[in-house]
Amino acid sequence: MADIQDYVPGYALRVEPQFDTAREDWNGNGGVGIWIQVRGAADYLPEYAGNLDIITAAATRTADLLAERMNAAATTASTVGAHA
Repeated sequence: MADIQDYVPGYALRVEPQFDTAREDWNGNGGVGIWIQVRGAADYLPEYAGNLDIITAAATRTADLLAERMNAAATTASTVGAHA
């Protein structure tokens, strides 16, 4: 949870995750229920629009992680190419 709060400060887990075992009427799948609360930063939208803040924060975090992987791959490729 602390990882998420690093990039979504208004995030809070309301109750512990709840797990449902696999069931035949769910095609053998199980379920996980997670109840969270997200309060927006209220920079441009009201505080209660936290769902939009978390969507934006998640997209930004995903882009950051993707850029880190791309940079690592480029660094590895250039290092390997330099030794060839």
